[in-house]
Amino acid sequence: MRYEYKYVPVKKRTYEEVTKLKKRLGLKTYDEVVDMLINAFNDYQRVVVSREVRQVMCNDLRESRAVLVGWVKLLKERLRDFNMVEEALKYLIPDPRAPLVLNSYY
Repeated sequence: MRYEYKYVPVKKRTYEEVTKLKKRLGLKTYDEVVDMLINAFNDYQRVVVSREVRQVMCNDLRESRAVLVGWVKLLKERLRDFNMVEEALKYLIPDPRAPLVLNSYY
């Protein structure tokens, strides 16, 4: 496997902090540190999205009812991107009295 190396200039303080992190985590390379930071950021983003969606669904739209198309339109207005809309749709359950209508279950 052939690696292509790139150098990224950083402030001395940044380099020192990354070096401390590398040592503290017992990682061998800076590449592993960067991979770990990217994964941590992605995990953080998932938590933020989940929290925002839960807040909209459980607070703002707690007792809302609509057909699926209506929910998608409403959620597109309230949420930043389609991934958030997709996450929000998990909070919907069918209304037993009206099969085409979905309720938020909080």
